[in-house]
Amino acid sequence: MPVNDQGMLDVVFIENFMEEMSKKTKDKINGIKSILNNMQKKIDSSSWKKYKLTDLFEIKGATTTPKGKLYLENGGDYPYVTTAASNNGVSGYSKTFTEKGGVLTVDSAVAGTCLYQAKNFTASDHVEKLIPKFNMSENVALFIVTIMNVYSKIFNYAYNEKRSQKALKEEQILLPSKGNKIDIDYMESFINDIKKNKSELFRALSHFAADKLATN
Repeated sequence: MPVNDQGMLDVVFIENFMEEMSKKTKDKINGIKSILNNMQKKIDSSSWKKYKLTDLFEIKGATTTPKGKLYLENGGDYPYVTTAASNNGVSGYSKTFTEKGGVLTVDSAVAGTCLYQAKNFTASDHVEKLIPKFNMSENVALFIVTIMNVYSKIFNYAYNEKRSQKALKEEQILLPSKGNKIDIDYMESFINDIKKNKSELFRALSHFAADKLATN
């Protein structure tokens, strides 16, 4: 414990120290709150328009590859995409692929979940592909995936009401628009902001946790 010149417990030092620590903690908490507020900003969708998926994507079925042919236990560079909604639909990796990456995949067996596949991949049965007719970056893909998954819940896709190729070809989704085209710049910027805020939040929480541990 700190002591003063008289060799006694330095109460003044302790009080000043705790006040300073309290101020730093409040500042860090306020910084974290500010980042969270930025992440929760409202979206103005007044200029958004509906687009047919067939205007944006070529809709095709992925080649069905039985899992037993891939030797997934040996690993590899190429994901094996299934109809699962978790882990981006990936249940393992193989050394071969049948599908080119940079596309969206849709589960046409159960809930109609949409995912983005950046890498080349193989697929199980009931995996549909949405091949973009425009230059689709990862950020734009992630934005559209989010919208697609909102629609999967709105349309209540299920085992008895599948999000089949036929259903996808009839589907329209609401997207940011500039003129008569989708607003790619808006989607790119929106996802970039989310990534930036998440990174800042992680750093702020890490510093906060480190300070708390240092004082305990």
